[in-house]
Amino acid sequence: MNLDKLNICVISHRRPSNVLKMNESVNVPLNWYVGDNKDKDDYETDVIVGGNLCESRNRILKDSWEQGKIAVMIDDDIKGLKECYIENGKKTTRDITFTEALDIMYNSLNNTRLKLAGVSPTHNAFYCNPNKPIQLKHFIIASMCMVKPCELYFDESFRTKEDYDYTLQHIKQFGGVTRCDTILANFEHYNNAGGVVDYRTDEIEKESIDKLKNKWGNLVVDNPKRPNEVLIKHNLIK
Repeated sequence: MNLDKLNICVISHRRPSNVLKMNESVNVPLNWYVGDNKDKDDYETDVIVGGNLCESRNRILKDSWEQGKIAVMIDDDIKGLKECYIENGKKTTRDITFTEALDIMYNSLNNTRLKLAGVSPTHNAFYCNPNKPIQLKHFIIASMCMVKPCELYFDESFRTKEDYDYTLQHIKQFGGVTRCDTILANFEHYNNAGGVVDYRTDEIEKESIDKLKNKWGNLVVDNPKRPNEVLIKHNLIK
């Protein structure tokens, strides 16, 4: 696809050393959004001060759409990308480039009225069914997502789990999303300093879960296998 159609953006917080790693990893032009002026002074690249997490996400959406482009968000700690597929009757994986992953996401939205594409929160191929490559009502993690111009923005009252809310907004408004389950995206997430790790606490996570439940009712339930995590009951979505 033509990358000129995309505004590819990275939200970063207190991780200036990731600039070089990201540039080498994804090998496409990136626009960096940071939280405050302290971040701005530390990064040895051009950056835009977007504010806190959701403010930065919404700034990316606004900037992209004002440019007539599709917004792409990618976390600054991606480790690798694979594609899951069937070969000789068996499930297997192969390494793919970032642009190949973008192609899959972009193509998933073509000829639909849906506006949000992305990947699942796990890079474990065990959970991928290549015979069902697209899920229409499943959670899309904001760590790697693509959003076509629309009227929906992130709810800035969320400090974490904003992507659960944004997924549900899209399902309610447009009837679904395109989660590309064959893309296996591996991120550092909880293992490195900076980012949301700097302020995520059990209290904040529980606050976000309560907000989700109050807003979306029985569509959001606790994940019985993972503390402070939730599941979207996609089977209840009509």
